[in-house]
Amino acid sequence: MPSPGNTSYAHIDYSDVKAFARDIARTPADIARAENRFYAASVSAVIGIAKTEAAAVGGVAAKASADLKPIGINTVLYGGKGYSKGAEFGSYQYKQFKMWRGNADDAGYFLWPALRQFRDKDFRTEWDRSVWNVIQRDFL
Repeated sequence: MPSPGNTSYAHIDYSDVKAFARDIARTPADIARAENRFYAASVSAVIGIAKTEAAAVGGVAAKASADLKPIGINTVLYGGKGYSKGAEFGSYQYKQFKMWRGNADDAGYFLWPALRQFRDKDFRTEWDRSVWNVIQRDFL
């Protein structure tokens, strides 16, 4: 793998997924299964990042992070306890929580920052890893 200083990227546009699947002798169902594996890995990555962030925040956030669970193939379930929203977003009124972080794009203490980190940094890495795993398994 090249070092970060030597990294280059090539953009490939597969505008016709069915034709692409036919060209590589894979059915749309094979591609859908690979996509589902990617989603599952993505959800696990977000939950891992969020739990690490919550442990760093400490207090109620660390306790609340135990409620993070994957559901379906691309959804994180969180909450259900009285302290869940306060642990994630903070509060002006209740002092057991950190300071209110607002509801803009920079809100949250652990789950929303984890989602932003995955969206902005880790998505591409996870996607590349998933594609490379498929290439190794099916073509090499």
